[in-house]
Amino acid sequence: MTDQIPYYRVLGRRGKKYAYWCPNKRMKSLGFEVTALGPDGPEARTLAAELVGRWREVQSENPGRLGVRVLPRGAREETAAHYVYYVYFLRVGQKVKIGTSRTPISRVSSLATSIPDQIDQLVVVRGGRADEKRLHRRFKCHRTHGEWFAASVTLQHTIIRCAAAGVVVHDDDGGPNRERGVESQEGDTA
Repeated sequence: MTDQIPYYRVLGRRGKKYAYWCPNKRMKSLGFEVTALGPDGPEARTLAAELVGRWREVQSENPGRLGVRVLPRGAREETAAHYVYYVYFLRVGQKVKIGTSRTPISRVSSLATSIPDQIDQLVVVRGGRADEKRLHRRFKCHRTHGEWFAASVTLQHTIIRCAAAGVVVHDDDGGPNRERGVESQEGDTA
């Protein structure tokens, strides 16, 4: 009966049988995880059938209902603006590159071949192109060339906050001691 539901597995411990839904590698890469379903029985099979239904949604390239974002095969990058992107901060010496990519590790690997110096720091967080553009606008006074910026104290603090949160943190939204659009000076204790 267990072979009727894909990825449904039953394991026994001390005379009790527990059910699990065990996705394969591809499914795991899309956000599915091994799920304990409880004791083997109708309730566990119902839960497993729901998980299989969710997987079939992803396979039919309708991931919006699931919260899983997958780039459909053959889709152009410009049509993929709403799919998962990451913002990366790449520090080389006293310069930081703020970029975005769906595959940031491979992007940085390809950049590493054209960078003459050693990479000092790489921080990758969830974010999109809008986050990247907003960061570029915020640090435009520190821009050295293209997407490269001077590694100022303010930029380093932003990188640390983003790394701690795991997402892009925009701390340029003003505050009680800061006027909109005015960067505080390094070393300023306002």
